[in-house]
Formats: sequence, structure tokens, C-alpha cells
Amino acid sequence: GTKNPLKNKEKRLDYIGRGFIIYDELVDIRPYRGDYHYHFDAEVVDQIVEAFRTIRERPMGGSLDFAVIEKNGKLQTVFLEMNDGYSLGSYGLVPIQYAKLVSARWSQLLNRTDEFDFRKMR
Repeated sequence: GTKNPLKNKEKRLDYIGRGFIIYDELVDIRPYRGDYHYHFDAEVVDQIVEAFRTIRERPMGGSLDFAVIEKNGKLQTVFLEMNDGYSLGSYGLVPIQYAKLVSARWSQLLNRTDEFDFRKMR
């Protein structure tokens, strides 16, 4: 009833989005929950993606969740969590991108060639 589902401890999450990573590239950020009038700070998102790329055994397909919070009267973009792509839902990601994401992760897990890796065709 009266509880705000966007409450996280003492901070209010005004907007949450899921960013999709395929082979270290952020291919999309889809709205997850909250007021769509909020926007992520692109510099913060870029810093988080760069930090993700430094993880030694990171998944080649997965997601990074972001939120916009209000702190001290100012909006801030924050990182929430990382999710492995082996069993990740699409959450509105374009179907071909979703197929590439899942294929990238499963190919990595099974140590097989990724038939959906179109980077070699660029």
C-alpha cells in the first residue's frame, strides 16, 4: 500500500535504468522503474562502464543498473548492481541485441565461438 517501492535504505531512488553490456560496450539503457523525466549523467555512466572493463573475469554479456537519486537537493547518478547475462531478461532491449548479449555470455561460459559476434564484420 503506502510503501514506496523505490526506497533503498535512506535514499530515494527516483529513476532506475538497466544498461546492457555486450563485449564491453554499453549498447542501451532501458527504463526500469520510476519517473521517466529524470536523466542519467552520461559522464558517471561512462566512468562506471570504464570501471566494469577493468574487472578481470567480467561477463561478456550482462547488465549494469543505474539510478538517479536526490541527495542534498541535487540529482545524482549512482551505480546499483551488475547482473550476469546468462539468465538475464530482456527488459525491453531490442530482440537482436538481447540475442547477442545472451550468446556472448553463454559462448564465454562454454568456451565456444560466439556465432552472433558481429564485431568481426565491422
